[in-house]
Amino acid sequence: MKLLCVKCMKYGMWLDEWFRNYIQPSSKIKTCERYSEIIEKHLKVKLGEYELDEALKRLKIEQQFNRKVEINQKLRKLEKEMEILNVN
Repeated sequence: MKLLCVKCMKYGMWLDEWFRNYIQPSSKIKTCERYSEIIEKHLKVKLGEYELDEALKRLKIEQQFNRKVEINQKLRKLEKEMEILNVN
C-alpha cells in the first residue's frame, strides 16, 4: 500500500483508497457494487473535490442541519397534535 499525503488529499481520492483497501477485500460483490454506486453517485458528486478536512467539516454541518430539520418537524407535529387536543 502506498503512503498518501492526507493533508493535501481530496475526499474523492480518500474514498477510492478506503474502498479499494477496506471494502473490496472483505465484502461480497453486491456489497461492493452498492458501495461503489453510493460513492460515485452521491459522495463524490457532492464532496469529491474538497480537501479531506473540508469535506468532513461539510458533512458534519450537513448532519447537524438535518438533525435540526428533523427535530423541527417533530415539534411541529407535536404542536398540531396539542392544538387538536385543545380544540376538543
